[in-house]
Amino acid sequence: MIDLKLSNDDKPIDVSYLYNQWIHQQKENKRGYFLLSNSLEEYLPLVKTAAMNLYLFYAIHAKNEYGYSYFSNDEIAKRLGVSKKTISNWIKTLLDAGLIARKAQQNSSSITYLLPTTDLLINSDNINKTQKIMDLLRNEGYKLIIPITITVISNNVQTYKYYQYSRKYEKDNNSITRKVIINDKTIANVQKPANLFFTKSNFSWFTTEQTGFKDSFNIIWRLKSNQKDNSENRQSILAQLNSEEAINKFKNSYQEEKL
Repeated sequence: MIDLKLSNDDKPIDVSYLYNQWIHQQKENKRGYFLLSNSLEEYLPLVKTAAMNLYLFYAIHAKNEYGYSYFSNDEIAKRLGVSKKTISNWIKTLLDAGLIARKAQQNSSSITYLLPTTDLLINSDNINKTQKIMDLLRNEGYKLIIPITITVISNNVQTYKYYQYSRKYEKDNNSITRKVIINDKTIANVQKPANLFFTKSNFSWFTTEQTGFKDSFNIIWRLKSNQKDNSENRQSILAQLNSEEAINKFKNSYQEEKL
């Protein structure tokens, strides 16, 4: 995982930030990223036409780590040997599938942005950055499932906070859901005695009110001897809590902490 250090100024971030975070993550984790991510195969049921040719064109010409390009529809139509109407239809297909985003400019042209093709974890080390990412995700149609904290109890107590956003893309009765998780490292991590929590099972939970959200879901995870507190294990927990239905199932499966 890569944390892009943003300055603490008031400049907004745009949708290219998601691609930048993703491309760095793909390179660091060596997940088969060269020209195209291997995960592109997941999108093939949504993009069954030659619209993938247009995506390849955008990918080839996005010669930067932010994945955007400025080509007009007329220029692309000439290069690919099709009509402007065909390009417009292909653009709509790629938009519906969640492979690109388009932003209009003042001169009536548009910027095309490539989007991440896998789920993304973003680390945030200051409140200003967290708020900017949240604003961006809301503007791009992502919905917050619920704020989740994971408090890990072993020799001490360590707390992690996550904001899990998701967006569903649909095309011709097929769909794909992409998630972006903000790992909020600004949370006050006060070391507390493990006996503050009374339940002794591997997992327990409680909810708390949080300003700006309806509530926050808090998981208590007591490490077993064969378990480790690392990012991979915490992400596997989050992956299983990707909907309100899943969270309710967790509540029914484990005991509530009476704090």
